[in-house]
Amino acid sequence: MLPIGGLKEKVLAAHRGGIKTVLIPAENEKDILEIPANDPASRSSSSCVDHMDQVLRKALVLDNPDDPVPQAHRGAADPGGAAAAGAGIVRRRDRPPT
Repeated sequence: MLPIGGLKEKVLAAHRGGIKTVLIPAENEKDILEIPANDPASRSSSSCVDHMDQVLRKALVLDNPDDPVPQAHRGAADPGGAAAAGAGIVRRRDRPPT
């Protein structure tokens, strides 16, 4: 995770939007300490993250966050179905020679 700029403003905007917990890059941890305690932005709970895996575990609601494959996705493979057929991919048909 790369550091971001304007952390105080982003956290304040999240607070105004009703977001109670914000995830920030670990390299921005020092910037949280610069937000005054009386600032509305300081009322939001924050959690520092180093890697995108941590973001997904904290942002998504999972029964068991340590399970790499949630139960709902086990056996979700669809052999011969839309995914195997390349759903969403539009192929141009060969044109007859002119």
